[in-house]
Amino acid sequence: MVEMQGIEDFWHWWQQEGATLLANAIHSGDFADLPEQMAHLVNAINKDLQWELGPGRDAQHSLCVTANGDPALRPLTERWLRAAPAPDATWEYRAARQADPNVLNQQLDFADWELDLEQTRLSLTVDEQSLLVDVTVHHPQFPNMPEDAALQIAFLTLTWLLGEDDLERWIGEVNTAAEQPADALPADALPETVHAMAARHPEPSWVVMEGEGQDGARLTAIAMRPMRWIDHPLLDLHAGITLRYPTQDPRDLPTSAGLTDLQDLEDDLMRQLDGAALLVAHETGRGNRTLHLYCDSTDTAALATITAWVHGQSTATLDTQSDPAWDQVGHLR
Repeated sequence: MVEMQGIEDFWHWWQQEGATLLANAIHSGDFADLPEQMAHLVNAINKDLQWELGPGRDAQHSLCVTANGDPALRPLTERWLRAAPAPDATWEYRAARQADPNVLNQQLDFADWELDLEQTRLSLTVDEQSLLVDVTVHHPQFPNMPEDAALQIAFLTLTWLLGEDDLERWIGEVNTAAEQPADALPADALPETVHAMAARHPEPSWVVMEGEGQDGARLTAIAMRPMRWIDHPLLDLHAGITLRYPTQDPRDLPTSAGLTDLQDLEDDLMRQLDGAALLVAHETGRGNRTLHLYCDSTDTAALATITAWVHGQSTATLDTQSDPAWDQVGHLR
């Protein structure tokens, strides 16, 4: 793959000379043509990736290659990170923008506006079922600017408060408000709220859902909660396996014996995959059970295992497609 070759070429250059050149440039303040060289190497992986430098946590400097919030590109930055050399005293590496603990002490210059970010206020609505926080962002400058500019600033501020991945992980709907909401809180309340929610839900659980289709058929589903692609950024290929069950009760659901057979099939598949794919949900009804699995699209062995297993079942069919944002299971979240 061109992208994987680009990753290999980047790290070869980095280890040969790039890390030393960039560290020296930061120290001297003379970057010469290094930014252009870095951009060329990063764009060789994918033209829509971005890179930036920052202070490290356990090293002097950090290098981040970011997908800039695009789920389709986040697997690439994760592969870039996993191919990186071990961090050392000088450099550490990030596949997404990190939170900036000093963001509220800074001033943001955006187009024709200057914003003191400490004046940002947030209205937070916590949904314990979806494990998401809806946020309304207010700043005294918002009434003076177009709505799209205010929204861009809102997303920038939330990204700096939480980091790129936690923004995807925990934030639901984002809106802006020209007037300060009655329940507005200081902006640093958001990291506190998110960290408390994470502490309350350290591990995913499973939920059972029941309903009826438009044709009146009884449908059931079991799904992981929360079901978040950002927790598994390399699992970008959806494998939908549909199993036909011949024995049905009056509601077109499996009989007790049929349920046992379906569970045995599922267990056999997951045993053969041995952790190479993640089962996030299954749906049952109208004589079919569909298993929703995700695997790494570069893991040819995992896909071969799934394909061979499906071909070995007379009642199974397989549909695969690229789905880094897990849209195929969006209705089950």
